[in-house]
Amino acid sequence: MSHVYVPGQLELSEPSADATPFVGRGPEMARLTGLLSQARLVTVLGTGGVGKTRLTLRTAARVASRFADGVCVTPLSALSDPELLPHTVAARLGLSGQDSRAAVEVVLDYLHEREMLLVLDTCEHLIDACAEFAEAVLEGTHRVRVLATSRQPLDVNGENVFPLFPLSLPGADDESRSGDATDLFTRRAAAAAGNFALTTENRPEVVTVCERLDGIPLAIELAAVRLRTLSLSELARLLTSHLAIGDGQRPATDRLPAAVTPQPRSKGRLTVVEDPSRAEARHRTLLATIGWSYDLCTPSEQALWERLSVFAGSFTIDAAEAVCAGRNLPRGSVAETLIGLVDKSVLVKEEPAGGQNRFRFLDTIREFGAERLSASGAETGVQDRFIALYRAKARYFGDHFLDDDQVERYHELVREHANLTAALEYALESGRDGRVRDGAELAADLYGYWIASGRLREGGYWLDKVARKFPGRTRERARALVVWSYVSEFEGKISKAVDDAREGIEIAEELGDTLVQGRGYLYLCLAQAFGGRYDESAEAGYEAERLLESVGDRIGLLCLDGHMAHMYQLSGNVDAAARRYQTFVRRSGETRERWLYGYLDVIESMSLFQQRGREADCASVVARSLLAKHEVGDILGIGYALEVFAWLAARAGRHGRCAWLLGAADILWERTGQRLSNTAALEDVHQQSARAARDALGEQRFATVYAQGRYYPRDAVVQCAVADADDLPPALPSATGLSPAR
Repeated sequence: MSHVYVPGQLELSEPSADATPFVGRGPEMARLTGLLSQARLVTVLGTGGVGKTRLTLRTAARVASRFADGVCVTPLSALSDPELLPHTVAARLGLSGQDSRAAVEVVLDYLHEREMLLVLDTCEHLIDACAEFAEAVLEGTHRVRVLATSRQPLDVNGENVFPLFPLSLPGADDESRSGDATDLFTRRAAAAAGNFALTTENRPEVVTVCERLDGIPLAIELAAVRLRTLSLSELARLLTSHLAIGDGQRPATDRLPAAVTPQPRSKGRLTVVEDPSRAEARHRTLLATIGWSYDLCTPSEQALWERLSVFAGSFTIDAAEAVCAGRNLPRGSVAETLIGLVDKSVLVKEEPAGGQNRFRFLDTIREFGAERLSASGAETGVQDRFIALYRAKARYFGDHFLDDDQVERYHELVREHANLTAALEYALESGRDGRVRDGAELAADLYGYWIASGRLREGGYWLDKVARKFPGRTRERARALVVWSYVSEFEGKISKAVDDAREGIEIAEELGDTLVQGRGYLYLCLAQAFGGRYDESAEAGYEAERLLESVGDRIGLLCLDGHMAHMYQLSGNVDAAARRYQTFVRRSGETRERWLYGYLDVIESMSLFQQRGREADCASVVARSLLAKHEVGDILGIGYALEVFAWLAARAGRHGRCAWLLGAADILWERTGQRLSNTAALEDVHQQSARAARDALGEQRFATVYAQGRYYPRDAVVQCAVADADDLPPALPSATGLSPAR
């Protein structure tokens, strides 16, 4: 699924092996839909496995057309650090984090005049952070609504709690109607056993099974799959024995009331109060069912279930083998054992990505495995292998950042983001020196990932942790400060970037670490260029070149070509910028690298734009840059390229093209911080181009075309820009290959 959806284009794809298919819930969806039309904050409340996420996403799809700026879904189950919540929401909104303000301020500023639905899924483990964030959204916006899922209320003013109860059950002797619980069981049993069907004869036993499972969808799924090896009668007997649930009648509160009543603890909040003992009983039923499913697994499956719980996000079979193989589970048997867990609905198989199948846990099942792993005494060893796996991935990416496989490796890290974060947390929150050093190396090795993905604040957050863990004159501190400088300058924190680079350089020089010292001067060169101090930038660049050449740092030298070319271009020395560009071309050779090459092309196109009569060359180079940046997904780089295209259009008198290009770039600048990095010379060109288009088109026509560019699908904008189109097609392309979300 996409992260942000445009109204009318919200689609929810169902994974083929999804553990809990959406069954029933018609009345609940209708009530929730109605409540969202009245309330700005709604929390869907219920026990684990009851279907909160499924109902919420279905409802979001239903109401998407009400929101002019779409729906943003932010899953939180893999997030453990509450401080990263605003960063996570910002990333889902496409705000790449290159603004110097706090993440929550950036999000609120972006949402201020928008009409959008924010979905915060799985809030209970971050309840205070989610409450504070939701409250800030309610106070800082006017037309944004928040739909949350949680096992407990956020308990903030204006919250409306929507309790979600288990699926409905008919009486065992009531053959006049079915229930959602029995419908779900029948579907999953048919999928598992092939020839299963609900009949008059087996109906009482199906109802009994669903009653024993309290109508909880996840529990029903785990039980139904057992019909591959058990008869229905055997399943009913085993459940009765294992769960030991009495024959009492289900209380009347198991049906969702038609209305909600005020809850006096929070002004303006609506809720339904459920008997806490009943909620606890349901929770025990689910845990008992998961435990029963665990008991029926083979010893190898049990061991793998426990060890896989260290993954915070989805994972591949290769990753599972690297982390989970060990005592009682040979590496060669991991894949087969993993497939056994999929067959038992313990794991969910996702759509293939990057040429490999990926798998994940449902939250409650992962929590169960984590508790068992902790109790087993094997947690430390499994976490060590987990950290080692992701440190190796990060080290490879850092050491080969500008290699031909850059795009492939980058997108792999994007898919692994939740696991990278988990590895950082396991390492940096550990009391073991070796692990903390692993975390320091991991955070620094991801320097290229933090920049290319736009996760600048998140990168700074982890690098700050490293710097605090190593307050002395150590290599870990020096490297963290140097990389943090790089991250900070893209955020626009030039003074901080300069200070951090200088401190890191000083420590590295004391330690005799030429590589870190050279990287420090490399990043200092760029920071000074961004700050308009061109002489200081050149001086730092010359020192960086001397040091990096002495240690043969190819990546550093290639990046330096880019930094120096940009410094020369900003200072107006286009000939020197062109020479440095050619140095980069010679040094890089034949390459399929996209991120740095794309930036060099942007700089080259700006230099060509400054030379009258070179417009055709400028257009060719900036088109190449735009395609490279689009392939990577670099929002900031795409914005720069679209701007240059707009300037060319204005110079050629193609004012309609200029207007939609500026609009398309504008929404990206909103997400990345200040337009054109707040560079005065470039901003002057932007203003001249916008003024020329506005004067030629008239204010109203300019605003219309500009807005069309702002909200047009990004991949279609790129296609039209490169194709030299004067106008955007009036209808959205039907098959562009990418998400329509901006």
